[in-house]
Amino acid sequence: MFPILLLTGPEAHLPFVADISVGEPRESLEEWVADQQGKHICGCGCGGAIEIKPQHRAPSKGIPKFIQGHHRMNMTAFVEARNAEGLLTISQAAAEIGCSQTTMRRAEQRGWVTPERRAWGNRQPMRLYRRQDLPTVRAKMVEAGFRFPSQ
Repeated sequence: MFPILLLTGPEAHLPFVADISVGEPRESLEEWVADQQGKHICGCGCGGAIEIKPQHRAPSKGIPKFIQGHHRMNMTAFVEARNAEGLLTISQAAAEIGCSQTTMRRAEQRGWVTPERRAWGNRQPMRLYRRQDLPTVRAKMVEAGFRFPSQ
């Protein structure tokens, strides 16, 4: 209990007494981290424990759902399945020809190659190129005057 005087001087009255109660002491950050270790497992299904760090206590951060690098990689699985079918992404096709992705898009605009577009999830369809079309695209680029670095 802490007495607090509201007024001083001749007009002062009885002191106002405020009963201030303090809650239970909060656990320290180190105690919280130690308490949380081993309680949270990775959401990918590997069964590994997530390493809790002091910054995870902040409301803006929170405890992560996955171990670093264990998040679901839907796009990787999608691309691997298309590669098994003989299709290449724009970056893979450009690397195989020896040009940039922008050059591949320009070849598409000129009608030298028509990519197949396949939807994956709720995202924009992905451009996929057939491997057997790439020699034709490269020949048309050379014919149009495109100089490859390997020439």
